[in-house]
Amino acid sequence: MKIDLHIHSRHSICSNLDLKSISKYAKLKGLDGIAITDHGTMNGYEKLQELAGDLIIVPGIEIATTAGDLIALFVRDPIKSGLSLRDTTGRIRELGGLVIVPHPFDRYRKSVGDKINEITADAVEVYNSRNIYEKANHMALEFTKEKGIVAVAGSDAHFKEEIGMAGIITETDDIFECIRTGRVKTFHESSSKIVHLKSIVARIIHRLSPYRSF
Repeated sequence: MKIDLHIHSRHSICSNLDLKSISKYAKLKGLDGIAITDHGTMNGYEKLQELAGDLIIVPGIEIATTAGDLIALFVRDPIKSGLSLRDTTGRIRELGGLVIVPHPFDRYRKSVGDKINEITADAVEVYNSRNIYEKANHMALEFTKEKGIVAVAGSDAHFKEEIGMAGIITETDDIFECIRTGRVKTFHESSSKIVHLKSIVARIIHRLSPYRSF
């Protein structure tokens, strides 16, 4: 199974991806599944479930903690932003989800950095296609090797061309258990630096058109 674990829909302020396009391009890229990890909301996941067909949709959410971003996978309820790392991870566990640390060492985004040592994560994103510098991905990979933590990857897609650029490969469709036990392999390639500019434009459009259709 080939799964991109980090995709944003238009329900994230920095993305222009409508849900039909996500489903369409995920299939065109040969993906078996995707995780929708919008910022602070699960509305995109809930709506995409109706459009996905045989595409596996992993429920997820990217959460802004006081010390940087975390991703919760396999939760069914949103988790509010602004909590501490400890409280956020505790809430993810209460909901039966997996704690994933995205782009942990990317200095140009809201990353946990060295505070990653303060939490117990189920997996660390060792490759994020949007990391501007390869060093950030390398640091994440070395961290997982040193600590014996499961390594995963995700495209962090905000636009259709980014979908499927990174993710995991599992031997079964029990994605939760494969991640939890580390029975995954990663695949990856880098996004164009232009996507960061496109995200800035998307934020402006989103603010100007708050009532647009998803």
